[in-house]
Amino acid sequence: MSQLNSRSQRWMLIVLLNALWLLPPFFARIIGGSWKSAADIGQAFGGASSLFSGLALLGVLYTLVAQRQEAGVREQQLRREQTMAHAQLLQLSLSTQLQSARTLIADHRKALVELSPAIADVPTSPSLLRDLRAQIDRDAVTNGVLRKRAPELLQRIDELIELHDEIASIRSRLSRLHDGDLSSPERPLADEGPCDVA
Repeated sequence: MSQLNSRSQRWMLIVLLNALWLLPPFFARIIGGSWKSAADIGQAFGGASSLFSGLALLGVLYTLVAQRQEAGVREQQLRREQTMAHAQLLQLSLSTQLQSARTLIADHRKALVELSPAIADVPTSPSLLRDLRAQIDRDAVTNGVLRKRAPELLQRIDELIELHDEIASIRSRLSRLHDGDLSSPERPLADEGPCDVA
């Protein structure tokens, strides 16, 4: 029922607008008496017609400007959403890398203890690991038993040092990510000192 009313209202509006467009010349003829006087009356409305045309043009221009501004707002919103999605993906990736590095460190520590039970407590910082590496290197020269296992021990310690450095790098990138710096997540990082893996 509502659609019928809406449809009939539209038709009534169309008929009314057409009547308003077609009837004025006839009224001008009736009032003026001749077509010439009706033409003069029409000429009098020429200025009004130009005014309404100008107003219509201004309306179109305003609509275009408003649409452009709205498109700019939508574009900014889209960029913000893309930046947030990128940050979330980057954080997930870095968290996964961090967990993998921690697992590898635990495996390497266990392997070091199995290779040399004398190393009961594997250091947790790269500088202490470097000291341990230098000590094993020195002791391997004089200790025959250690000499056999020294290359593998040194390799494991080197890998541990690299993993600790990687964890420091990942933590630095995560920190920058939390601070909102997404500009260059892969840029090289300065040495950030020892890191624990806990």
